[in-house]
Amino acid sequence: MITNAYFTSDSIDFATYYGINLLSWDYPKENSIKRRVDKAVFYPVTCLTTLSDLEEQQLLKNQLILVKDIVNNPDKLDILGLNKERKEKVLKEATELLDYKVEEEY
Repeated sequence: MITNAYFTSDSIDFATYYGINLLSWDYPKENSIKRRVDKAVFYPVTCLTTLSDLEEQQLLKNQLILVKDIVNNPDKLDILGLNKERKEKVLKEATELLDYKVEEEY
């Protein structure tokens, strides 16, 4: 069973007892969705604070899903009609996010 939310301790106990595999945002700790996203650097454009909700939706409609898509193809941001300064700000945030090393908190 997979969810992008969380499992209660009761649901984990139930699944363990009945041999059901679980995957959630934080479970199993060593192979959770969060850990997989961090390892693969698969951050969605919706996590960029420099974009408005409308701009995020426009990117998603144009198949620009991941932050790395923007960093690898900065010209794709042109569909938003951003001025040079704003485009640079978005790219700076995107690049910093991809370069950030997630500390092992697990």
